[in-house]
This record gives sequence, C-alpha cells and structure tokens, in this order.
Amino acid sequence: MHLQKKNIIMIRNPDKNKERLLIALEKHLGIVTEACKEAQISRKQFYVYCNTDADFKATVEEINDMTIDFAKVPYSKRLKKVPSVQYYSI
Repeated sequence: MHLQKKNIIMIRNPDKNKERLLIALEKHLGIVTEACKEAQISRKQFYVYCNTDADFKATVEEINDMTIDFAKVPYSKRLKKVPSVQYYSI
C-alpha cells in the first residue's frame, strides 16, 4: 500500500503560521479543516496554538462569535417574513 504525504508547510516562524491560520479561518467562517487546508498547516498544530497561546485562542473565539452573528442575520430576516400563526377557537 502506497501512502501519500500531505502537503503541509511548516514555516519556522510560528507567528506567520498563526497569522495565515487566522486569515484563513475568517475567510472560511470558522471552519477549522478548511482554514488548515488553505494555510497548509495541520489541524493538530492549530489546536497546539489554541492550547498554548491565549491571544491566538481569543482571536479564534472572536472569529467564531463573528461567524455565529453572521449566520443569525439572514435567519432573523427570514423569520420576520413569516406570518405569525393565529389560533382561532371553534
């Protein structure tokens, strides 16, 4: 069985890796797998950064909060268009 190597770039400057991850995470609306693929950094390394760097983790949480807010806006707009249910007694 032939195993293929993943295309992972490990830059010796962790700050650059973190910056690339955060940019990709915001672009991909908080989806870690997609951000890691774009930044070419493993998910394992992403979680190492989260567990060892409080500033990185705080920024990740801000991106996640922003993503939740982003998702709520269209949902709340759709709710306003739905007519309310009226109950009639027979």
